[in-house]
Amino acid sequence: MLFGSRRALRADTCHGCHSRSDNKSCQTHIHIVLQQMYQKNPLFGYLCINKINCLTDTHKKTTKMTTGIIVAMEKELRLLTPSLYMPQITEEKGFTFYSGTIGGRKVCIMKCGIGKVNAAVGTAAMIDTFHPHLIINTGVAGGTGAAGILDVVLADRIAYHDIWCGPGTEEGDAAGCPRFFTPPAAVLRLPCATVRGIKRGLVCSGDRFISTPAEVKHILGLYPDALAVDMESAAIAHVCHLRNVPFVCLRVISDTPGAADNIAQYENFWEDAPRHTFEALSALLAELPEQSEL
Repeated sequence: MLFGSRRALRADTCHGCHSRSDNKSCQTHIHIVLQQMYQKNPLFGYLCINKINCLTDTHKKTTKMTTGIIVAMEKELRLLTPSLYMPQITEEKGFTFYSGTIGGRKVCIMKCGIGKVNAAVGTAAMIDTFHPHLIINTGVAGGTGAAGILDVVLADRIAYHDIWCGPGTEEGDAAGCPRFFTPPAAVLRLPCATVRGIKRGLVCSGDRFISTPAEVKHILGLYPDALAVDMESAAIAHVCHLRNVPFVCLRVISDTPGAADNIAQYENFWEDAPRHTFEALSALLAELPEQSEL
């Protein structure tokens, strides 16, 4: 089936989701299986993924708009780039950009690097170079307790947990900008945003890997409803706010800071990360509205 005709691919029934293979959910299932294959044998998996992309993407009308996807680490980048159909690599402004399509959606993927400065500079470079209609920040995050390992968090608000501009200002308030950055309401209403397994809530960012109960307690003291912590999403949202580009933050929980084994949790997480990361991102890409609706 992998290297059969386009007609054969679309006519078969998927045994994973029991639907026709021209159904979006089935195409997502196929890509998840191939992602797992890629982890075991990168060369064979890469060839299979691009063959499936060729069969499923070429009969779709490719969107004219580009969706930017930003990750912080090489591990996160390697989970996504094998899924690109007709990939092109561009070196610009000190960053490497990977362009192509996923499910007929034009995307550009980049690794910005860890931390708020890298995230801000990388986001500005992507906006200046590719002019995306929307930027998605995805990758891993630590859970504060309400979200567990491998849960997917779709941020309905994003804030800094390590900014204070002095007396008369609130924690997290970067002078001249809102304390909370919010994604488009149209994205939060998508079916994939309400399915089981995806949690919606506040994501907080700061330039520190959170690993102790005291650090978690401090963040929850500032933001009692925080679901996750990371080191980039607030900076990405901040730049998008300044440049008037819609953004989305979609994170997978890799560990629970403060737990006795949180480092081991983080290391073991990568065994299951490919399926959860790609499944959530694929569902979001498939349902994104047109630019005028954001």
